[in-house]
Amino acid sequence: MLTEREVISTLDMLRSEHLDVRTVTLGLNLFDCASDNFDTFAYRVRSKINRHAKNLVAICNEVGDRYGIPVVNKRITVSPIGTVCAGYSRDQMVKVCKLLDDCATDAGVDFLGGFGALVEKGITPGERNLIDALPEALATTNHVCSSINVGRTRTGINMDAVKLMGEILLELAEQSKDRDSADCMKLVVFCNAPDDNPFMAGAFHGENGLGNVQLPLPDTAPEQTPAWDALYAAAKRMPGELRLVATGPLTNVAIALTKYPDLHGLLHSIALMGGAAVGGNVTPAAEFNIYDDPDAAQIVFKSGVPLVMCGLDVTMQAELRPADWDEMAGYGNRCGGLVKELFACAWKTIQTVGLTGVAQHDSCPVMYLAHPELFEGRMAGVFVETQGAVTLGKTVTDLQSDKKFGVQNALVLLHLDREKFMQILKDCIRTLP
Repeated sequence: MLTEREVISTLDMLRSEHLDVRTVTLGLNLFDCASDNFDTFAYRVRSKINRHAKNLVAICNEVGDRYGIPVVNKRITVSPIGTVCAGYSRDQMVKVCKLLDDCATDAGVDFLGGFGALVEKGITPGERNLIDALPEALATTNHVCSSINVGRTRTGINMDAVKLMGEILLELAEQSKDRDSADCMKLVVFCNAPDDNPFMAGAFHGENGLGNVQLPLPDTAPEQTPAWDALYAAAKRMPGELRLVATGPLTNVAIALTKYPDLHGLLHSIALMGGAAVGGNVTPAAEFNIYDDPDAAQIVFKSGVPLVMCGLDVTMQAELRPADWDEMAGYGNRCGGLVKELFACAWKTIQTVGLTGVAQHDSCPVMYLAHPELFEGRMAGVFVETQGAVTLGKTVTDLQSDKKFGVQNALVLLHLDREKFMQILKDCIRTLP
């Protein structure tokens, strides 16, 4: 029986925090469908997926409507095909991928995962055939996502697999270059992929990751210096002055801090977009940037560098709403039009889950450095969960760290003045080309 406090808390999450169920994933074991004969395998797979998944979408929608909590994505994941179809040729693996895509279409789901392999300990002939099939398989299907795990902390990294997957990614990029290399979006190359926790590339940011906005190709060659070396060199040039803004996973920052032990004393501070005191977005517990590399995040949070954590608690308040990007598009400059194009794509997904706008996640740490008066926060102890089966990547935030953790290692931003935030942002957009 729910208590009155629990009911009120849930209603508050629905009203203020726009609670939703990010995804419902149906896991299916296909090992009992295995057969040397492809037609037999196909019949068994179609029958099983249809039997178990035919009502998945309808039930998710019904439950969402009943309780007012929408289910954003409906997915199916199956046993690793590289193992289930161990004896299949490359061409047969392509046929398997198309079979799974047809099943996903029939079920009406958004994604189907499991066309992948766990190759951290070595690559079997069947797994190699699946990897070789990826370019054609992903180019000719719509719903299927692939994931290849190439390493684990306990078993090491399969460097042959790393090299091979690099070649596959280049081939995927080349064959779909007229579509912004969209085929790469369906493939994830992992280390330490959680068992029985499928990860599938989504389309929140469009096929090209930029809301399908077409940007001109750069006219300069890629920088050859590794990011961690460049960071250290910049810090050496400006000791005690460099304010680092991190808007993605913290891998490069952690490598720099590990390779150069004196770096922590050279940086003025790090303002990072990542984490959350409450809740997550890639899992119920974890925010994406931290979840992507929790070990790196823990290194950064333990580094002793002054930190400002711009997590979901504050970034979700920095909403850009349709009226805002319509106003920016009316400025008559390229940048204003670009903003509208970018956010119109995200809005197609966002508006289905009850939000009133698109969060300006990455803008927040930059805005904090320029206008800290817009934000309210609290010093807190922050610990990154690197082992939890359901809490991996969670930024465990002790807002009473003097009583619990004993260490206040980050300024955790919790509130912002949205009206002033948006006005400053609009003023910046208005002045750009």
